[in-house]
Amino acid sequence: MPKFFIGALLFLATAAAASDQPHLDRVEPFRLKVQPSGWVKLDVYGTFPAFTSGHPDLDQYEHWFVTRDGKPWQLCGRTSDSCRRTEWTSGMMSLELNAAQWLRAPGFIDIRMNEGLSADGHIDAPFSNAVRVPVLEVFGAPAQVVSVSKKEFVSGAPESDFVFRISANNFDERSVAVVFRGDEVVHPRRVYDGTTIEIAVPPKYRNMDGELSFQLRTDAGGYSDNSYVKVLKPKAPSPKVVAGVRRPLPAGSTTVSARDGAGRVHEDAVLATRVREAVVAKVGSDAAMAITVASDDGVVTLSGAAAPAVRSAAAAAAANVTGVRRVVNNLITK
Repeated sequence: MPKFFIGALLFLATAAAASDQPHLDRVEPFRLKVQPSGWVKLDVYGTFPAFTSGHPDLDQYEHWFVTRDGKPWQLCGRTSDSCRRTEWTSGMMSLELNAAQWLRAPGFIDIRMNEGLSADGHIDAPFSNAVRVPVLEVFGAPAQVVSVSKKEFVSGAPESDFVFRISANNFDERSVAVVFRGDEVVHPRRVYDGTTIEIAVPPKYRNMDGELSFQLRTDAGGYSDNSYVKVLKPKAPSPKVVAGVRRPLPAGSTTVSARDGAGRVHEDAVLATRVREAVVAKVGSDAAMAITVASDDGVVTLSGAAAPAVRSAAAAAAANVTGVRRVVNNLITK
């Protein structure tokens, strides 16, 4: 292949990597047990732009690296005696590790990757984040969720409204994570006294409507039982029935309570309209423009601003309307 063509491809690959860098989300299984021999399969989930672009030669374009306990990174190719790639989809790559090299003792394994055409063994592309897989001699008992500080959230609310705390037993604060719906791994914002975890609902679930499951996960204990919170759509405001008046008054209005259902709303609407008309007849339409009449089960409330004489006249007019049990005069002096 001509050198200028290789250079052009490298330039395009570097530009693509800068705008759409790969990211590793999680590994399954997320922990491994010490074993002396055999091969162990790991499925790495994430965002790999080269997979979705349909590049025909992943050996040339996809580069996976593995290290143990902070030692130099090793390339994990299609064929290898220590680490090999086996299968993949647009969002998952399967790796197989030789247990004799990688699982001989407790410790940890890190995995990362980058994408880009290589020339003379050099890959000019940024690496993804690294994901860590602990290697343990034994597995322990899982954590237990005791209580949750907040169980319902409003869809679309600010980020601060999605923060809550989980009280739990039997968890290692150095390795604990919260896994939402089995696939979104979130690390705590804070851990208090080894008993309480502060966490936030991840962004991908903040606009849903329904139940959201989560589990605590620790390296030794694995997954706790499922616990649940809810993210619900905002409730629509209760409709207000506004009684009409025969003559529109720009600054005044008539409102009623809807608390007792359709029958009560109808009765209050009629009563509020009648009181409104009585007040207008008594003080005149100009003086009544700043007065609001509300009716709730026969209790009439006058609100707004009026001169002292108008205040008393409006209250007297309202009290004389049939059906009014009591008048609450909240008019202020203007």
